[in-house]
Amino acid sequence: MARTVVRGKALVAKLKATPGVRDAEALAATLGRAKKYRKAGMSPKAALKRAAKASKNGKNGKKDEDDPFNEDYGEDKPKTKEEKQQERYEAKLLRDMEKAARSAVRTAVLDAGGLKTRDDLREEYSEIPNTYKRRDGMPGDEMAEYLSMYYPEYGIEDERDLIDFLAS
Repeated sequence: MARTVVRGKALVAKLKATPGVRDAEALAATLGRAKKYRKAGMSPKAALKRAAKASKNGKNGKKDEDDPFNEDYGEDKPKTKEEKQQERYEAKLLRDMEKAARSAVRTAVLDAGGLKTRDDLREEYSEIPNTYKRRDGMPGDEMAEYLSMYYPEYGIEDERDLIDFLAS
């Protein structure tokens, strides 16, 4: 049983890393149900249709007792006006913090002279906006080391982290 859970966690992690997936846990549960129905002999289309229906029924309060992905979290109570306002405020704070972090990293990269691109990583560097690139800039690995030393709160440890941070 533990092996199934690990596989499920790996699937959720993989789905979270996939762009465009909003609810990785729900999608993993639906795919798990579809796999169960496929093993029972259903066609792929019918299995996915039934798994999607089972997912919807689980949200509406109907339960399938033999469904291993069926979890009961209780009923959601409607949010008050204050709770909605608090959520919006927190989301705005997070956006502002992200914007400030990006601005600080941008300033640090440009103050250090920008990034010097490497031929072996030309394709990866193409994802980075041209405002960060300079012919006389600092190589990416040195820039990542510089940022990890002076700006550890941004989590940039190596060149790949730097490329991912600047490209997003």
